[in-house]
Amino acid sequence: MPHNGLAPRSAAVTLLLIFFAAHIALLPRTLEDIDSINFALGVRDFDVARHQPHPPGYPVFIALAKVSTAAFRAAALDAPAARGLAIWSAVGGTLALPMLLLLLRSLERREHLAWWAACAIGAAPLYWSTALRPLSDMTGFVFATAAQALLVFAIADRLSPPRDRALPASSLSLGFMSPARAVILAGLLAGLGLGVRSQTGVLTFPLLLVVLVVAGRIIPTGARAAALAAAAVGVLCWGIPLIVASGGLSSYLHALGAQAGQDFSGVVMLWTHRTPRVAEYALLNSFVWPWGRRVGFTVCVLAAVGSVRLLWRSPRAWLVLVVSFGPYAVFHLLFHETETVRYALPLLPPIVYLAMAAVDVQRL
Repeated sequence: MPHNGLAPRSAAVTLLLIFFAAHIALLPRTLEDIDSINFALGVRDFDVARHQPHPPGYPVFIALAKVSTAAFRAAALDAPAARGLAIWSAVGGTLALPMLLLLLRSLERREHLAWWAACAIGAAPLYWSTALRPLSDMTGFVFATAAQALLVFAIADRLSPPRDRALPASSLSLGFMSPARAVILAGLLAGLGLGVRSQTGVLTFPLLLVVLVVAGRIIPTGARAAALAAAAVGVLCWGIPLIVASGGLSSYLHALGAQAGQDFSGVVMLWTHRTPRVAEYALLNSFVWPWGRRVGFTVCVLAAVGSVRLLWRSPRAWLVLVVSFGPYAVFHLLFHETETVRYALPLLPPIVYLAMAAVDVQRL
């Protein structure tokens, strides 16, 4: 959907409404696995020690689900427990798409490339299906993506020299949202996002710290301090209620430690099973199987070519992608049970953007 008017903004809104309506119509009526069961139990009676839900507790997600589940029950709709959880995946999947567009546009100011990449991400099987599940993955993803988009927007002027920009500066205007305000809001979202899904911190905080360091004169010192304070406030908003509901810090840490012990002893992860076969499966599960075998290998080859091309034409944009998604990729490959393919959701944006960059024929 390029900037030249072939795909006006109204078309984008229409596509978002179609995406949302399709997912609302298909909200699941049943809980699908132990994690979703734990979430439903947590909505009914929050108790992290009893895995209601499982540690670390997901307090922001549970708070949102309590509101939606109560609304479904008040409306006398079927399956309020499953739908009350899944609706936030549908909302998150819808809201994440414009945030992805802002993020990808800010990298190189290539309107057409950002549009097609965002559309491809939204149509990806992993993205589409995760936006239907009664789990926290997509809700956490939209918090992380919004924070990342605001951070990259804040430093967009430093990512490419004026002569190389495909779009003028005005094309990235967010109205009242100055770079300083964007960074502060990003800090708040990063802090809140940890309460939705703890892994979001691997996506947001490395980028936040790098932006605060390299922003230079774009962002005043006071705004940088305010961004860190906003992140702390975001954590305290859910951290204090979580500790209180868990019966104190020691009780919470005990439950968290027990869960960590179970994960490290009962899950096949590369960190604890350092073998070539486990490494191979981790790579396949993360980058190939989300698309299917043939399409997955094709996407990976294109992404590798696109990575070289992006590094050649815009080294700073390439570095921002690495900082934004590299830490999560390493964390995911080492510490996740990658057979659970939904954990690879945050890897879709860089892979798709790089694959699209490989076939981009404009402004060679």
